[in-house]
Formats: sequence, structure tokens, C-alpha cells
Amino acid sequence: YGYDKIGTSLPLTPSQGRLTKKQMFKREIRQLFTSLGFHETNTYSLTNLESAQKYDREPISLVKIMNPLNKDREYLRHSTLPALTEVFSYNHARKISDIFLFEIGKRYSQENELELLSGLMHGNYMGSLWQKQMNPVKDFKY
Repeated sequence: YGYDKIGTSLPLTPSQGRLTKKQMFKREIRQLFTSLGFHETNTYSLTNLESAQKYDREPISLVKIMNPLNKDREYLRHSTLPALTEVFSYNHARKISDIFLFEIGKRYSQENELELLSGLMHGNYMGSLWQKQMNPVKDFKY
């Protein structure tokens, strides 16, 4: 068609950018959890068959990748919990005893995608750094 025939006017779009309600809600969740001392994780959505179904309460259809790079990453996950427990195990093996993790991630099936919020707590919760109060997780109250 030719570059010389393309108009020089800018497209008409809204000039104000803003977050959607869903994006604002997710941001508030992140701020709440980080203010409580949690660390956010972002783990792989691709996993193996065992991990994909590990915490399923009822049968959920699997989504298998057509050409996976390896057998450990050929299914889309049903839960973020297996990945959170892997992150926990990795940190715990390195002598980190107070572990507070959360993830906002997706769960996949043939029918749909769902957004999940998952969390994991282990060790002692320190509500206030300056008071040095240590509370075991079993006593944690928010």
C-alpha cells in the first residue's frame, strides 16, 4: 500500500491509563501479604503429571502441552500448592526456618482458567520488628 499513504494523525484512544478493578484488587492483596511479612513467588505453570494432580479433590481435566521441552514440564497445573511446597523445601533445606510465601497464579483445565491465591506459613511469625515478638505460626492471628 505504501508508507506515504498512511495518515499522520494519532489514533483516538483514551488518554488516561488506569488499573482495572481486578488489577487493583490483586495489587491490594499483594500489598496486604507483603505488609504481613510474606514473600511473593511466581512459579512455573508447567509441571509433571503427579504435581499437576497432587492436591485435586475431584477429577479435573488435564491440559497437556503438544511439544514439551521435557517430561517434567508437559502439563499445566491444577494448583499453585505443589510449586509453593517445592519453594518451601528448597528454602528449608538451606536452614531457613521462618518461611512465609504466597502466590497469585492460575489453575488450568480443559474448560477454564481460574485465578488462585495460595499461601504457606512455617516457623515463627514476627509481628513487630522493633518489639522482637516471635509467635509460632500455630498461634498466628490476623
